[in-house]
Amino acid sequence: MKKLLTIMLCLMSVPLLSGVGLAQEEPAPLKIALVNVTRLQSEFQARQQALEELRQWMTIKDNVYRELRNYLLLPEEHFIEVTEILEMPPPLPDERQKRLEELKALSDSKLAEYVTLQAKPDRTTTEDDRFKTLAEQYSRCQDLLNQYADSAQVEFEQKGQEMDNRLNAKILEAVKNVSEENGYSLVLGYSVVLNLAAVLYAVAPVADITDDVIAVLNPPLEAPAEGGGEEAPPEEPEGGEEETPPEEPTEGDGGGG
Repeated sequence: MKKLLTIMLCLMSVPLLSGVGLAQEEPAPLKIALVNVTRLQSEFQARQQALEELRQWMTIKDNVYRELRNYLLLPEEHFIEVTEILEMPPPLPDERQKRLEELKALSDSKLAEYVTLQAKPDRTTTEDDRFKTLAEQYSRCQDLLNQYADSAQVEFEQKGQEMDNRLNAKILEAVKNVSEENGYSLVLGYSVVLNLAAVLYAVAPVADITDDVIAVLNPPLEAPAEGGGEEAPPEEPEGGEEETPPEEPTEGDGGGG
């Protein structure tokens, strides 16, 4: 953002420098406006909703990661199977839940075996081979767990970048629309949070169009039509003449009976 503001300030000085020592017509005054970038981001409702969805997605990934630490003594194919089950949206189908419990029991039994063998100082050759096998399974599952965390972080950053690109384009479009409607030649962004200011001095007052841009970004929702309301009175006929009331039916007309 600092680089963008620097470029904008440099562009502002071009008309002033270009007129030094040259006889030319006085250029039309530059109509400038400011926009609070911090407020645009914090009050843009679609952005807040997208951020919440991204946080929820990351929470799910974090919960899966934490749960996977209870399955670190499974063969690789079983660990991958557990990962796929844990990423399914709740509630789990009964057969998937049952399978998850089976794999958890298997991992727990292997963990108990691993701890027992690890504490045994005089393991037989068979026991030592078994201990090494379990240790290799644990190491492989730990590697898969780390890969899962790294992959989730990369995907999180990609989703965040895609969200920023998509919503920043909408913000710029809203700024463009407000600027064109009000005849502004240049709109500069500033941020109170980042302590960045676009204009340090101006001869004439500079408008702040932040509220106008936010109004474009957050259009009001149309209220649903309410049923049972009073009907609008009928329009009077042209000429101001009153309508002739319908004649009351005489006996024998319609109404059968």
